[in-house]
Amino acid sequence: DISIAFLQALDIKNAVVCDLLSAAGARAVRYAKETNAAKVYANDASEAAFKNIKENSKINNVGDKVVASCKGANAFLASKRKKFDFIDIDPFGSPVYFLDELAKWKTLFFPGPMSAKAEAMKQQGIDFTYANLGSNKYRGMEQGATSGSGMVGGC
Repeated sequence: DISIAFLQALDIKNAVVCDLLSAAGARAVRYAKETNAAKVYANDASEAAFKNIKENSKINNVGDKVVASCKGANAFLASKRKKFDFIDIDPFGSPVYFLDELAKWKTLFFPGPMSAKAEAMKQQGIDFTYANLGSNKYRGMEQGATSGSGMVGGC
């Protein structure tokens, strides 16, 4: 699985990982066993999935590393205003429903640039949403740019 290999390549010591849509917890178990993760938060909105995450963590002897949760993805992220080193989002369908909540995280970790960007958006009459604020579409607006650079990532 590419996400496991990617996290291994990052080699983050004591990583805190979020498996946002964990289902049965298979990937959460793999993060706990195959990477340097100190904690893996495995979340799913399904009560059956939540029970499976707990059982699979126990069976695979990673119950001390895997923390199971049963919330909707947005509610889980909103309740965990903590730093994750890695967030795995592997939805069945489109991830678009989670973009607004993820953009809020960007404002937590880059408050200065995001405040300046929000002010610039307001001055230009652009609707304030966390999705717009976190989007690269308006990247550099606080420095006078009229549209984003088209680059992926960054503030």
